[in-house]
Amino acid sequence: MLYCVRLATPAAAEVIVNENVAYDRHVTLPDGIDVHLKGTLHEKISLTLDESGGFHITNHYQPRNLKGLGSNGETYIANGLTRWNLNGAAGSEYTWVNRFHIVGTGEDTKTYCVSQTTHFTVNANGDLATSFSHIDVTYK
Repeated sequence: MLYCVRLATPAAAEVIVNENVAYDRHVTLPDGIDVHLKGTLHEKISLTLDESGGFHITNHYQPRNLKGLGSNGETYIANGLTRWNLNGAAGSEYTWVNRFHIVGTGEDTKTYCVSQTTHFTVNANGDLATSFSHIDVTYK
């Protein structure tokens, strides 16, 4: 898919994708329970061009009505947000944030949560100036 963006409108965000995407997958939780998740993910991608010749891309995914039945007979609801930002010009910057939860609805059903943040900055000389990644997974 090819997108054309007018360079004459700096600093104005243009939404280039805004749609709901079908999601139908099996996820195995840490204790071996298989959950068949089905629903949609909302996807939105925006592009901004700034006056200095830089670009900024934001990608956003969010579950919508994403539910599933576990092999243990319990119902699970998926929610959260995954997004990434890319800023580029003389230097570049990238950030990835993922917050994804599979929430058990039964009285004794556990909830699976993933929290991940990754970031790096490349300066104008092409050197890696900043870099970190943190991931936390809980199942309780």
